[in-house]
Amino acid sequence: MAWIVRGIIFYKGGAMRRKMRIAINGFGRIGRNFLRAVLQDPQAHEKLQIVAINVGLAKVDFVGHMFKYDTLMGTYPGLVSSVGDELIVDNRHIKIVNELDPQLIPWKQLAIDWVVECTGKFTNRAGAEKHLTAGAKYVLISAPAEGEDVAIIPGVNEADFNKNNDHIVSLGSCTTNAFMTMLKVLYDAFGIEKGFMTTIHAYTNTQVLLDVNDTDLRRARAAAL
Repeated sequence: MAWIVRGIIFYKGGAMRRKMRIAINGFGRIGRNFLRAVLQDPQAHEKLQIVAINVGLAKVDFVGHMFKYDTLMGTYPGLVSSVGDELIVDNRHIKIVNELDPQLIPWKQLAIDWVVECTGKFTNRAGAEKHLTAGAKYVLISAPAEGEDVAIIPGVNEADFNKNNDHIVSLGSCTTNAFMTMLKVLYDAFGIEKGFMTTIHAYTNTQVLLDVNDTDLRRARAAAL
């Protein structure tokens, strides 16, 4: 027999905290990398359960193929298949949702604790709140945001998160996340009066293969040349 009280499952032999139920909204570069990271990290897998992924209008078999065979990350070493509306990875069943409006996603029915927002479209408060309206408890935006409750840089200020008040959480940009940990060490040890940094950046979806019209002259140029 078991009882669930405040997220803790109590059994006759003691208490075991249930896994945090996670959903991913958006399954492009960031969403797929997040799923891969969780599945390949034993500690993360002990604490997190990937329950559902909202993939917009994509089909389940396409989603599975793109996750299994990744041009940058290589072939996923585990088993990947699909049945109905489920993606099955290493015998773990993940529900695939096809919705464009976050308010229509059944997060409440799926008892989602955290939505990891990876579309790059819902990075302001109004957009992120749609996940809360749909029944999620928290939203983690995988990018800089506007109007979030708190912005967290891993390795720098995780202690700033307050689970009672902070329901919309954002991360820094990829450059910020990489740079701030080094900057914090220097700041704590010596202090910083002025600084200048240069980033060598990976390709992004906003870059193009051929020259195009753009208000930003740099982004108008072919990325690979």
